[in-house]
Amino acid sequence: MRFEEKIEEENRFPYLGVSITPEHSSCGEVASRVAKALTVFRALYHPLWKRKQVTVTTKIAIYRTAVLPVLLYGSEVWVLSVKESARLEVFHMKCLRVILGITKWDHWKNERVMEATGMCSMGELVTRSRLRWLGHVVRMGDDRLPPRLLYGAVDGHGRRGRPAGRWKDMVGGDIKKREVIGWYDMAQDRKLWRSVVRGERVDAMTKRRRKRLQNEREGENEAKSEVLEYQCPHCGRGFKSRKGGWFQKHVDSCDAGASDSSIATTNADTNTTEPQPQPVPPSATPTPASTKTHVNNPLQCPHCGKVYRKIHWFTMHLDKCGPRCSNE
Repeated sequence: MRFEEKIEEENRFPYLGVSITPEHSSCGEVASRVAKALTVFRALYHPLWKRKQVTVTTKIAIYRTAVLPVLLYGSEVWVLSVKESARLEVFHMKCLRVILGITKWDHWKNERVMEATGMCSMGELVTRSRLRWLGHVVRMGDDRLPPRLLYGAVDGHGRRGRPAGRWKDMVGGDIKKREVIGWYDMAQDRKLWRSVVRGERVDAMTKRRRKRLQNEREGENEAKSEVLEYQCPHCGRGFKSRKGGWFQKHVDSCDAGASDSSIATTNADTNTTEPQPQPVPPSATPTPASTKTHVNNPLQCPHCGKVYRKIHWFTMHLDKCGPRCSNE
């Protein structure tokens, strides 16, 4: 059976809720998303936004749940120009002003409105959406279609003039705005990349990542140290094998160091056991040369037991301590 049905060519059609067009920009998709989000927002005007009994926190929570998903559906792949970004920002700020119950005559700036509602700008929301999708694409396998489209290139020459904006260019601008260094390695870690998406400081994230890597290395070193078979009997250092003679050299050096330390301790003991030198009589006056010499062994007063290392101060003490003891 033959079918002679003619298939018409369409320049615009919806697919999975997204409008597919031959244009390079997302102008039509943004207009469609704003219209659908406006419909949802107006449906909740009298039941929710206009009611003063409902707190602003509850209204913002419902706005995040009901309106923003409709507005930002498919924003992961949007290629926005300044015009479309401004259109999204205007719609976002109008919704927040309605939720707060203020008008343009109140002369509230956008910064004050976002501070009162705890919301961020629409550009920040779209940036987070794009970076979130970028992390998913980077973690995909190389045989998947999204990574092939991201890292691939098109052959041929483009038309004259400024080239059309690409999604890759938009993502590059977002990464540059975040001041992320080594974003590909960060995207492999879900928790770390989630912090990048939220806009945390890169310095803190880098320190956290380095600390985690350092902890992992320390864990590997501990695991390796448990497997080591040969350990030094003096310091406990471990070696994998006796190959190259490094283990024996280390043991010999530890033995030499231990013997030197034992000799030093014995010398110290002998020095302490040597007899004390005889004190200088009070009538003797030291020469100028003897006043500057240091005595290795301490000089102890025979009357009060005080110890000195210099003869000058020792003789002065004897001159005072001798008569005092004789009077007593």
